[in-house]
Amino acid sequence: MTFTVPDLSVPFPERQNPHVDEAEVHVREYLREFGLLRSEEAKFHYDRTRFGELVARAYPFAALEELCVITDWMAVWAIFDDYLERIPDAQDDERFVALIHETVSWFPLTPPGAVARSGNPIELAIRDIWDRLTARSSLTWRRRFVRHLTDYLEGCHWESHNRRRGIAPDLPTYIRTRRRFGGMRPSMDLSEIGLGIELTDDVHAHPRIQQLLDNTADLVLWANDVFSVEAEKREGNVNNIVLVVQRTRGGSMREAADEVAAMLRGRCADFVAASRSAVAFFASSGGYTAEQAHQVSRYIAAMESWVRGNIDWSRGNERYRSEHLRTGEDQPNFLERAGQP
Repeated sequence: MTFTVPDLSVPFPERQNPHVDEAEVHVREYLREFGLLRSEEAKFHYDRTRFGELVARAYPFAALEELCVITDWMAVWAIFDDYLERIPDAQDDERFVALIHETVSWFPLTPPGAVARSGNPIELAIRDIWDRLTARSSLTWRRRFVRHLTDYLEGCHWESHNRRRGIAPDLPTYIRTRRRFGGMRPSMDLSEIGLGIELTDDVHAHPRIQQLLDNTADLVLWANDVFSVEAEKREGNVNNIVLVVQRTRGGSMREAADEVAAMLRGRCADFVAASRSAVAFFASSGGYTAEQAHQVSRYIAAMESWVRGNIDWSRGNERYRSEHLRTGEDQPNFLERAGQP
């Protein structure tokens, strides 16, 4: 029986950055400039992914230069993530931990950035993007981003450990940890770059904002899991909320997907209620300025754009359903030699 993606509609407006075509052309040139696409198959796959469209939907308010920086990051990060998924098959846990430390070293907190220690294309590209982000951010923002990125990498270690050993997580554990290895916190940090704002630490750390960030991650990542479940089941990956629900509740994969869609609708209602409450709180509280309250409203709009934009992009995109190999003899896994001269 053919699997059909259930209705994942959300009550947020569709937005798209007017610079979408320019961002798409730019990122394709960028990936080739840094030598990240070595095979024709990889070029075909990543071109068809249309990173420019995804970022234009998720960051609709960004100016052209900022949109291009974010698009470059999203594309290089996707390639990094694809390579990372294949590390456990050839390397042990100790090597994975070493790779985490190596990768974090590519993100120095203070300019100028350190010179790359190797000719590894993925390191060179990430350092270039980080230099451009550093020029647009404060030390406070960079510390937060690196902390979130480190948490993402450590979450990937947990996910790879499960995948490698066939360990199936329970639903509460999966939901909690998916927020880590899904990487939505760094993605929302980039929303500040796109908006031209920086939330102060006290605003960002407020429980109301943290709840909204968790809700946003759930809405984006659960949708991703629904779109990718067929491919991940074929690959034997246990880390997908549809498969977790199916193991927990029993029934067919379609029934589990329908349940996840219902969970998503419930989480969307949570987000709407929490966002209205947060806007009212920061606007009326005497502890925050009018500018901080305005930034919160814009930040919440950026969350909505990520949720809606990701679903709209995924409906017509093959990234989560493609069986094309992204690494191979002609497309090496650059992370296998990260940190080596």
